[in-house]
Amino acid sequence: MSIRYPCNQCEKDFNFRIKLNRHVATVHKVQSEGIEEPDFLKPGVILNDTEKVKHFDDLRLKFTDLCNKFSNCEKKFQYLQGKLNILEKTKAKPKHNVGKVFKGFENSSGDYEDILDDTTIPKGWKSAYKKADGLGKGTKLKIYWAPNGRLCMSRRGAIHYMFHELKS
Repeated sequence: MSIRYPCNQCEKDFNFRIKLNRHVATVHKVQSEGIEEPDFLKPGVILNDTEKVKHFDDLRLKFTDLCNKFSNCEKKFQYLQGKLNILEKTKAKPKHNVGKVFKGFENSSGDYEDILDDTTIPKGWKSAYKKADGLGKGTKLKIYWAPNGRLCMSRRGAIHYMFHELKS
């Protein structure tokens, strides 16, 4: 024989306690929301000692309910605050740091031939040929140096760096 859980407010019964709880929370709570709060809970009402004693249990239940709700909200806040701190710590860092100090053309290691009068690049930029014998004997690649010393391996890379990183 299975255990049945009857609803105190209607004639229905349930085979699981959780189903009864859900029923009471959804069906009977909606019905009880239409009920006005008692006169002694309205603002500005002054109660004498006998009325205070009469309604003490109701007031105590309301008070403990509010304290529990506040405690739950406080716990949620602390949990979400911790999550926010973790997200701020792991926030994605930008790909390129414009303020970063690069080695520059003068301090570079490699075999470069400087192009002195390159009219295809803006002021402050430098261009050079880099020997790339790994791609074939005598092969040279044209590379670009930004004013802050950043090396760009192609014209496309240099233009991308100009627009997206230097915003010029």
